[in-house]
Amino acid sequence: MNKELLEKLPEELLKELDEVFENCEHMWRDLSNLSNNTVSLLDIGYEKIKWMRLYNFKNIRGNCFFCDFSYKLQNLSIIDSNYGSCDICPGNLIGKNFSCVYYEYNYEEKPKEFYIKVKQLNKEYKEWRLKNDRGQKDTSDNNNLGENITTARS
Repeated sequence: MNKELLEKLPEELLKELDEVFENCEHMWRDLSNLSNNTVSLLDIGYEKIKWMRLYNFKNIRGNCFFCDFSYKLQNLSIIDSNYGSCDICPGNLIGKNFSCVYYEYNYEEKPKEFYIKVKQLNKEYKEWRLKNDRGQKDTSDNNNLGENITTARS
């Protein structure tokens, strides 16, 4: 976990990061249920687009909440410009050496395993937020994730 970078984020961005983790987990929960883990790269890309449209998300870079947030961080002066977008991916801020294309949970090839990884990262993030007590709302009821989806600004 890259605590130093997380601690630099103002509360406004941490609240946005709360939504990033929730939305990402919700998307991958849905996508992981599409098949028996034999979804092709083109299929998963198309399914991500369909999911984004279904929930009215617009202008999300790469149809990925993590990528979108990391590019936003890259453009802010509170983050050292030496970091690449993957280095400051929310998954990497929480999980050591997280990569969305890591062979054990590659999102393109293993959406079910990727969902499990995202769920684990979300849990670790929530634990960090509670320990740092900077206003994290209780979102322990993951059965209502669909109701908590935030509509992206166009």
